[in-house]
Amino acid sequence: MELSELFSEHGIALQCETRSQVFTAESAESANDEWKLNHPVWLIVKQTIGDERFEALSQQVLDALKEGNEADDGSFRFTSKYLLALGSPV
Repeated sequence: MELSELFSEHGIALQCETRSQVFTAESAESANDEWKLNHPVWLIVKQTIGDERFEALSQQVLDALKEGNEADDGSFRFTSKYLLALGSPV
């Protein structure tokens, strides 16, 4: 079932558009460090799984950030795509 079908059942018409957000940082390491210290989801994860498991997870994330890094100058850049869905009554 498509997203628009789910909402049409409730009398809402959707207009959908694919967009992107570029995340940048001095390096993959600095992006990872920033998220570990300040991102609300990461803070909850750390409380939930404990320091040791959190550091292991953080290393896996850092590896993924390095692998997905679009920058070739030592900095960090990653483009994330998302779907913007705007609804209005039919």
